[in-house]
Amino acid sequence: MSERVPREYIASTYKPILGERLGNMMTVTLREHIEQYYEELVAMMSWTASEVIPTSRYRSYLKPYWKKGLKEVHSNMLLARRKWVESGRPRGVEHESYRLYKEAKRNFSLKHRQLQMENKRDFYQELDDLAEVDQNKFWTILNRKK
Repeated sequence: MSERVPREYIASTYKPILGERLGNMMTVTLREHIEQYYEELVAMMSWTASEVIPTSRYRSYLKPYWKKGLKEVHSNMLLARRKWVESGRPRGVEHESYRLYKEAKRNFSLKHRQLQMENKRDFYQELDDLAEVDQNKFWTILNRKK
């Protein structure tokens, strides 16, 4: 979600729809059907939430620098984190999974900062060139960035 969903929205939208759908579900009469009922209940709640509660969309234009090799470093960091979590989240440099995760995270942060700085530098260079050549386009781009 892009931002927290207010409780009033959930109460006025999610609960009534879920209540209506749950009212149409079968009731459990036999002990053997409890697992099936539980699975249907969870699926119904997830389905209703995905339809009703708003989610954020990825906007690639907000991070134009992301394409420049950052995806691979990010994937490596996520993989290292997954291995660290699977090994029980040990703390301390004596644990290899912790060390590898922190190194991958450091590499990602460094690459991320470098690409952000390059992107800003390229933007300001383009703006500087436009200031000398085309004043109208210069002010259009500058005002759009505010």
